[in-house]
Parts: sequence; C-alpha cells; structure tokens
Amino acid sequence: MSRAKDPVTGLTPQQEHFARLIALDGLNQSEAYRQAYNLSPDITPSTVAEDASHIAHNRNVLPSIQQLKAAVQAV
Repeated sequence: MSRAKDPVTGLTPQQEHFARLIALDGLNQSEAYRQAYNLSPDITPSTVAEDASHIAHNRNVLPSIQQLKAAVQAV
C-alpha cells in the first residue's frame, strides 16, 4: 500500500483503513491494526496493542475515528 497521505484528511491509506475498521466494523484497536498493516508474524501482542494505541491517538486518526462513529450513529 502507498504511504502517501490524503491531502484532505492527512491520513495514509493504512491509517484510513485502521480508522474505518474501528468505527464502522467495530473492531478493537489491536485487531484493526493487525488487519490494516502488514505485520511481522513474530510481533508480540503487547507490541501490537501499544502500536495500535499510538495510531488510534494520532492527531489525524482520532478525529477520523470520531467522525466516522458519529456518522454511523446519525444514520
């Protein structure tokens, strides 16, 4: 996947996918991280959880998750 950021959202394709998996599919951060990123098979669960938390609280990702959740609730 490309690492180029969307000029509007400031998200990479992986970050956008991560946000959608959480907000729209209801996955937890760790599972969304596993699905959105190409992870090494030997990555530990604690590393997955820590990295996923950092991404979820990114200044561009967190508002995206919140906006997507709000849009789902409005429907």
